[in-house]
Amino acid sequence: RREGRTADNSAEENSDTMTSRPTFRPSVAEAEEMLDGEVVASGIGNLYLDSKVHHKFMRKATGVTIHIVKCGEFKTWLAIWDEEGTSRLMKQEIEHRISLDTNEKESSITWIFVHNGATRLWSFKFETKEQLKECVRKMRIAMWEKGRQEDFKRQPEEDQAAIDGGEDPMDEEYSSEDEDDEEVYEMQKKQFRARFDDKKTSDQKNSHLAVGMATDRAFVLRGSQIGVFKGGKDKDDVS
Repeated sequence: RREGRTADNSAEENSDTMTSRPTFRPSVAEAEEMLDGEVVASGIGNLYLDSKVHHKFMRKATGVTIHIVKCGEFKTWLAIWDEEGTSRLMKQEIEHRISLDTNEKESSITWIFVHNGATRLWSFKFETKEQLKECVRKMRIAMWEKGRQEDFKRQPEEDQAAIDGGEDPMDEEYSSEDEDDEEVYEMQKKQFRARFDDKKTSDQKNSHLAVGMATDRAFVLRGSQIGVFKGGKDKDDVS
């Protein structure tokens, strides 16, 4: 009887372990076959789209899978499928111009998606912080490799550690063809505003500063207003 109880307990423990593992739809193998690449990170969560009508993020899909897929030497895709994993909702190349922003408190990311001339702001909220961290890490590496056209793994360990720690030297050197795109600029300003909507400012001092990754603009939050500084040839342009 004791042996029976032990076997039953072991079976229950194994069952709990199996059910705790995330079930990606499509699976890693299926995603690799679909996109002809290597899945380097995955996650499950909810997908949101910024609404121009309601001025907030609206949930578009629940419990869906995101795969970060490396295809070719310096090309990596962000791909999201529906809940069943049968229909792909999005496929986007990862590069600096997506202006990736991370919110560790909410275990979410936001990014800009430009398609057929339309610019939209998307957000994905992960089930776990571990999935968030791994996907963000691989996305940062993908942006670095795309911008540098170099293999990340061949870089000195100290450079790899700097990128993993969020200190990307590409941020200082990158110049985008979209830096004068007003629609992209508005999306970046909205990203910055959303990050601090839940923070109260008791005075009119400059309380937050962010520098656009794909543009030469800096955003400064003062009270309920946003100041935008754009680097010019002789002096800063302020709006």
